[in-house]
Formats: sequence, C-alpha cells, structure tokens
Amino acid sequence: WYSLENGLVSYNISTRKVETKYFNRLSGISAEDIDVDSRGNVWVSAFKNLVAIDTSLVPIPTNDAHIFFRDIVIGNDSLVPIVKKTDSENSYALPAIPFTHNSLKLRIACPAYNTIENLQFSFEIAGLKDGRSRWTNAPYINFSYLPWGSFVLKVFALDADKKIVAKANLHFVVGTPYYFTIWAFIVYAILAAFIVFIAVMLNS
Repeated sequence: WYSLENGLVSYNISTRKVETKYFNRLSGISAEDIDVDSRGNVWVSAFKNLVAIDTSLVPIPTNDAHIFFRDIVIGNDSLVPIVKKTDSENSYALPAIPFTHNSLKLRIACPAYNTIENLQFSFEIAGLKDGRSRWTNAPYINFSYLPWGSFVLKVFALDADKKIVAKANLHFVVGTPYYFTIWAFIVYAILAAFIVFIAVMLNS
C-alpha cells in the first residue's frame, strides 16, 4: 500500500502493477503513517485524522482500457468519418470504400493506465488469408489492394504482463469493381448475343 500525492493506491506484488486508486487525497491532509492489521484492514494516519479501509469491501479493479481508431486514410482521403456501432461498445464502422480506392491506413490508440509504454498490438481482417499479425509496438495498420466485400478489422492490445487488455472491431465494406456490377454483366450479355448473331450470319 502507498500513500501518494493524489491518494491511496495498492501495488500487487505478484503481478507487479498498480491495481487501483481507492480514494483521492483530501485537500490539506497528508498521510503520516500506514499499516495493515492482522485482519487485512488498512490504517492510514494523518494529522488530526485516522482512516481505516476494510479491504474485504474494496471492489475488484476493472479494466477500462479501450482501443480507438485514429488518422484513418482511405485512398488519398484523410477526412473519413467513423461511426460507433450501437450493438457493441468496442465496434466501429466506416463508410463504404470504393474499389478504386481499396486501401486502408489508420493508427491505433489505446490509453491503458500504467501500461501505455509497454503496449503491443496485433490485428487481422477476418476473411483474408494473411491471418493475425505478430505483436508489435507500432500502432499503425496499412492494407493495400483490398478485395471487394464486407470485412471486420479485429485489433488486440497486450500489456507488459502479456495479458490482452482491450479488443476492438472496425467494420467496413469495399465496393464491387465496375467489371462485376449488374450493368457490366448486362453489357457482357449484349456483346455475347451480338457475337453469336454475327457468327450465325457469317455462317449463313
């Protein structure tokens, strides 16, 4: 247990990380001594004050780390809006990407408390053969010549204790190329019928 300028915190020796901040420091009050009794209660003494914490009532720390997508570039367009999907807290969506600009660049941000310098990232696009990438400290993702279809970019963040602390999904669609559109197939059918008609005429 430590009494710091901004409050009282605990340090987990087994995981070697700060677990949580239990309460903020009151203005004008500084801790003089700190002790733990045989029942696990923490006692903090200060000038004219004595504070006791029942550790059995302390809530379990929660992981508040989230992954965000920044500096998104599609083709040469860097003014790309991103929409947060309502069905999931960590899912986002991009507008449709035309096939003529089928590249995607972005930066990952994950402000994880006490581990931001040691975070590593891994990502994959479901449906592509490349599979999941290796863990890296570089927060940048770059895909070129994406095929057409619907995709989900899955990103994972790993802290210094080799624990995945955050996940996020980015949904996007790459438009169909012009040679696979309905109008293209209509043109193909007309050309095929014309070739058959010419062949029949020449044969006659």
